[in-house]
Amino acid sequence: MNTIRSRLLALWIMHFCLDFFVGVWPVYKTIAGLDLAKAGFIVAIAGFLGETLQLLFGYLADRGLHKMLIILGLTLSSCICLIPYTSNYSLYFILLLFLYLGSGAFHPAAAGAMSCLSSGKQSLSMTFFTSGGQVGFALSQILFVWAFHAFKGHTLLLFIPIGICFFCIRKMEFGHKALSSKKNTLQDLIETFGKAKKELSLLYFSQVANQIVFYSLIFLLPDFLQQKGYSSALCLGGGHLCVVLGAALMMIPMGIIADRIGEKYPIYICSTLTIILIYSFLLWPPESELVTGGMLFIIGANLGALNPIFVAFGQRLFPNHLGTISAFLMGIAWSFSNLSYAVAGWLAKTASIAGALLAISGLLFVPLILVMQLELLLEKKRTAQLTPIRG
Repeated sequence: MNTIRSRLLALWIMHFCLDFFVGVWPVYKTIAGLDLAKAGFIVAIAGFLGETLQLLFGYLADRGLHKMLIILGLTLSSCICLIPYTSNYSLYFILLLFLYLGSGAFHPAAAGAMSCLSSGKQSLSMTFFTSGGQVGFALSQILFVWAFHAFKGHTLLLFIPIGICFFCIRKMEFGHKALSSKKNTLQDLIETFGKAKKELSLLYFSQVANQIVFYSLIFLLPDFLQQKGYSSALCLGGGHLCVVLGAALMMIPMGIIADRIGEKYPIYICSTLTIILIYSFLLWPPESELVTGGMLFIIGANLGALNPIFVAFGQRLFPNHLGTISAFLMGIAWSFSNLSYAVAGWLAKTASIAGALLAISGLLFVPLILVMQLELLLEKKRTAQLTPIRG
């Protein structure tokens, strides 16, 4: 039970469960007929507050508290199962805050553990880890809608998988121990990140732009499909499944490619294709639901593959701070990206859903520009290191 394969599988399953809970709110707000602006505002604030703490959780994970943080994250995030039992926006906010605090605790600890178990292949290990979350995220809406209707709003049965996870990992070690050397001190962390603040800034804003587009699409997709007259199966989970399943299936092949040729070209290709496909889908939505599902699948495949590639890029640049850099490029990036829910909800309510998504999708040009600058900066540093000093 403690082999490397079993530990990798355990991390994959736990990520599946956690991101399943993250996917519940976008469809629940549609089922419950909530105000888009209010629903977007409370999830934006909850996401910002919860995910901002991921940097602290990442530092604690590097100090050896990864297993405790993984358990804490799963416990807090599962509280979203209680959301059908209230209609109060304040309680919605509290449950969403627990959800994102759980996400903030879980992701850097689990990502650092995964990277240690698969050292030398950061892109592949991160894409495998992320694919677990994406599969859970993909199935979240369909399974939640089914459970909600099948049990007449009683969703407490969704706590059962978390109990099984706790039973399986209670004696499991992930091989991610605290680094006792000076390389893991807070002072060294600040110095290391300070020396590479340009590279970090370029990676960070690229990740933020990508995640803003992804979150906005996921948040407004059920309402957009409903507005265009598609079937309830596609609106309430089917479209979401296509987008996220595309992301999940594309991540591992893209991770293998990134390990072999570097992260630059996959980022260029995926960003460009996503821009073309999203604009085509929003301006000329196909009548056929089969074609619609196919387009959403390909959009998700290109858009979702970018997230772990950015994280792997950062881990390659900062191999001594895997948990912290994972937290920075996931939690701290996600915290600001979560504010896009409020913007997307407000734009959709005041203008149109399609107009909101068209405007926000333009941010995908940002990674294309910033990653190009990052590669030029890294090339200059490599050239300077190889150039002999003449006295």
